[in-house]
Amino acid sequence: MPQHVVVLSPSTDPGVAVGVEISVVYVLTGPDGTRAVFNNPDDRDFVGYITATPSGLDSAEVRESADVLVEGDGGIHGNFYLGRRPWTLEGIVWPEPDQAAVNARIDRLARASHALRGDATLAWTASGGVDVQVTGRRQQPFRVTDRRPKRFQVAMVSADPRIYSQIVHTESAASSPGAMTVTNRGTTGSPPIITLRGAFVNPSITNVTTGEAISLTLTMVAEDVLVIDTLSGTVLLNGENRYSAVNFVQTDWWQIGSGVNSIQIAPTAGGGSYELAWRDAWA
Repeated sequence: MPQHVVVLSPSTDPGVAVGVEISVVYVLTGPDGTRAVFNNPDDRDFVGYITATPSGLDSAEVRESADVLVEGDGGIHGNFYLGRRPWTLEGIVWPEPDQAAVNARIDRLARASHALRGDATLAWTASGGVDVQVTGRRQQPFRVTDRRPKRFQVAMVSADPRIYSQIVHTESAASSPGAMTVTNRGTTGSPPIITLRGAFVNPSITNVTTGEAISLTLTMVAEDVLVIDTLSGTVLLNGENRYSAVNFVQTDWWQIGSGVNSIQIAPTAGGGSYELAWRDAWA
């Protein structure tokens, strides 16, 4: 059995979830539900051990918007942005005496990482005690090398640069007074899903802490349910697309910033309610 070494541990503060580790149990779940488990031989879906520090789980890539100062020192900075998050797992397939069992482990890992038209999810518990996850699709060929033990390399990339908590937090409030307080224990903004239920006329949901709002031009009745996904920028009223209701001049697809955020919905009249669902996020 290979020796497992913690390369970089996160803080013991439960609000700090990410660190690059090879000793913890990782679970890769493919779009079809196939599980491949690393570092836990007691799990029925165990495939092998991580033997190299996973890359890409420490921080997302950064995209620069910059230019040079002609005939001058330094340069000019615009806004910088997080890029996609490539991540790679390397290790060994556990060498069972029965070659058929080894082949079954390889097949399981190949299926779990076969994420081409849907995301796979890598989940683990960081040593800070927080359950986290990252999504990804296969970016490079699935590689298995050597004779015994077999070595594997799984190279994935996530369109979303964030690592999220596995737990989804929810908070709800009535339209009157319409205020709520939510907390993101991560280090970067987390895009919430906002659900409105009941009667609203031209609702506007504001993150008072950031000063940003999502404003809509539509009338809802008591039986209506409106779902706003701020990550994908979609608006569904009773399951039907109502993106045209967005008042773009007065709308920012705001996120729940790191720490405590105050949220307010307006107008407060009516018998409706609204709910936020989000995960803690790190980048």
